Amino acid sequence: MASYGSPATTLLQMSKQQWEVDAKEGFVRFLQEQYRQAYLATAENVVTNPATRRDFDYELTAHIAGLPVIALEIFRIVGDERDLGHHRAWNDVVQRLTKELKDKDVSGYLIRTPHFNASMSLNQDVGEVRFSYIGGARAINPFGSVSDALENLLPTKNEQLNTQ
Repeated sequence: MASYGSPATTLLQMSKQQWEVDAKEGFVRFLQEQYRQAYLATAENVVTNPATRRDFDYELTAHIAGLPVIALEIFRIVGDERDLGHHRAWNDVVQRLTKELKDKDVSGYLIRTPHFNASMSLNQDVGEVRFSYIGGARAINPFGSVSDALENLLPTKNEQLNTQ
């Protein structure tokens, strides 16, 4: 751990995952575009409780005097890296296959594939042929899923942000 600012403020030396960096940059852009407030990340992994090593992800400081310092905690409410990677890989393969079939004027089919694991990049092409993987059908309640995730995560995240 390294000290930051006042002697009571401590930083954990941890690298950020790309999705955390992207989320922070998106939030900073949002503040600039919507409120014309320019913020800069002045600290990462700021410890709020040395005994438990609870921390928040970023301390954001405004370029304009008088605006508050922001304690920013980034968290994902759906999926983990592995699940999201599998989904991206499956989408990439399906979109490549869709493009090939569309180029051959094949349309009007629902093609079922087995579930597979792979690492590939996401391709944004959209075609007329649809794919599903076997066992992939399920009922999704987006509001309920998000609500449950927030209910489970908020007590911990609020404790991380308790800087008093």
